[in-house]
Amino acid sequence: MFHSPSLKPARIKLALCLPFIFVLPLQSQQPNPTPTASPEVTAAIADGAHAFRAGRYADAAASFRKAIELDPNNEKAHLDLGTAYAAQVVPNLDTPANISAATLAIAEFDTVLKAHPDNLIALSQEAAAYRNIKELDKAKALEKRVIAIDPSDFEATYTIGVIDWMQAHANAVKILAAEGLTDDGQGNVKLSPASCEALRTANAELVDDALSNLTRAVDLKPDYADAMSYLNLILLRRADLHCGEDPAFVANDLRLAGEWSEKAAQVRQQSKPPDTRNAGDK
Repeated sequence: MFHSPSLKPARIKLALCLPFIFVLPLQSQQPNPTPTASPEVTAAIADGAHAFRAGRYADAAASFRKAIELDPNNEKAHLDLGTAYAAQVVPNLDTPANISAATLAIAEFDTVLKAHPDNLIALSQEAAAYRNIKELDKAKALEKRVIAIDPSDFEATYTIGVIDWMQAHANAVKILAAEGLTDDGQGNVKLSPASCEALRTANAELVDDALSNLTRAVDLKPDYADAMSYLNLILLRRADLHCGEDPAFVANDLRLAGEWSEKAAQVRQQSKPPDTRNAGDK
C-alpha cells in the first residue's frame, strides 16, 4: 500500500436523500511520487496539494498535469489529478462540462487501477465520480470491488445499500406517478395490482440487496446511524412489495422501519457532545 500526506480520498458520507459529496482534501494512503521523481515533479505535486487544500481545484489540476507532463508514470500525480477533477464535479448535474470533469477524473483513476487493480483509494474515488453523474450501476460495481479486497469496509457496504435504495426509490416514484399517486410511506396499497406487480419486479432484488448490505454495515459498525436510517427507508420500500395483499406483512415492515428510525435517533443523540455552556455557572 502506498502512503503519502497529500489529498484525502472521497470516502462517501451520505446524508439522507443527499448521497453525493465533493471530494475532500487532506491526508494519507496515496501513492508516493516515484523514488526517482525530480525536484520539479515533487514541487509541482506539492503546489497542487496546496492549491487543492485552498479550494482552488482548477489550479491544483494544472499543477498535477504539469507533474504528469514531467513524469507520465507518476501514479501519485495521476491519482491527485483525478481527485482535483472530481472535486469540480457538481453532483447530479447533467451539463457537458460536468460530465467532462467526471470523465477526466475517471480516466486518471483508471490509469492508477491499470497498474494496481487493488488500489482502494482509486476504486472508491472512481465510484464517487460515477455516483455523482448518476452512473449508479458502475458505482456499485466499484464498491463491490472494494469489498472483495476489504470485506470489513463498512462504508463501501453501506454505500451499496444506499445506491440500491436510490434505485428502488426512483422506480417507486415513477410507477406511482403513472397512476397519479405519491409515496404515502405506508405501503402504497392504493396502487393498482398491475402496477404493484411491476414495482415488485423492479424492486424486489434491490430491496433484498439493500437490506443485506445495510444490515452488514451495522454489524461492522454497530453505531452506524446513517445505515440505520437507510434501513428505515428500505423497509418502507419493502412494504410496497406486499401489494396490500397481507396487511400483517405491511404492518410488520412499517414497525421494523420505525424501530430502525428510533435506533438511529438514539445513536445520534448519544454521540452528541455534552452541552457545557453553563458549566462554569455551577
